[in-house]
Parts: sequence; structure tokens; C-alpha cells
Amino acid sequence: MRSLCLLLTCAVVLTGCSRQTQENWGLAKKAPNEFMVAARQPLTLPPDYDLRPVNANMGKTNSATDRNSAGLTAGEQRLLEKVDAQ
Repeated sequence: MRSLCLLLTCAVVLTGCSRQTQENWGLAKKAPNEFMVAARQPLTLPPDYDLRPVNANMGKTNSATDRNSAGLTAGEQRLLEKVDAQ
């Protein structure tokens, strides 16, 4: 028990003594040098950014959204027929 306390005391004293010791043990963080940091290039848009994607279903109608004269889709109408609603 006494040797454990002595070892912990030595570790605390050594970490308080030197910045290099703290960095070696991973207790201190190495900050980057702000003068050595490279600047990033500005963001640019690709030349064809304004083009819209081609829609393959452009000329087709969607039968699921086709509504009858009552304003119901085919699925809604079949559901009402199954529950015998007017």
C-alpha cells in the first residue's frame, strides 16, 4: 500500500514538472501552429449545376391518383364498396 502511494505521488509530481512529460503520457494536447495551417480553397459549383435531372415518368399518368367524379381514387372506392358505404 505504501509503495502504491509513493508511485502515485511520483507520477503526479512528474506530470506537473514538464510539458514534454505530459505530452508523452497523453495528458496534454498538442495544439496546431496557426501559422503552419494551410488554407482551404473556396468551394465551387460544378459547371452543370443548374441542369435538372431527367424524369422518366414525365409523360405518364399515375393511376393511383386518378380520381373519379366523386373525388375518390380507385382504391378508396373499392374500400367503400367492401364496407358497404354509400
